[in-house]
Amino acid sequence: MGIISEGLINLYMMIFGYSRADSMGVACLTIILVTCMLTAFGVFDNLVEKGKCGLIIPTTGFAHSMASATMDYKKDGFIKGIGSNAFKLAGSAILYGVVAAFFFCILGVLLNV
Repeated sequence: MGIISEGLINLYMMIFGYSRADSMGVACLTIILVTCMLTAFGVFDNLVEKGKCGLIIPTTGFAHSMASATMDYKKDGFIKGIGSNAFKLAGSAILYGVVAAFFFCILGVLLNV
């Protein structure tokens, strides 16, 4: 996945003339889009079985969990189904990520004083 990401970054820099920072953002969006499409077509799970942890990096893993949760609950409607269940799988990662970031920022401020 890292090689594909780096290839996309270099491709966007060469073809479109983006800066490295802009190319990284566009490459990330491309990976998220492709992951969601592969999840919708039912292909991503088969790729994970073969690629194992190389495909469940935070970007693709988060996109897959969001896409699969919304697909499972789309029959219940936009509010009750998709809106309330979209973060069912990814919600804990967001919660603990934000809490950990908060504490690490506090720790960083205290150590730099």
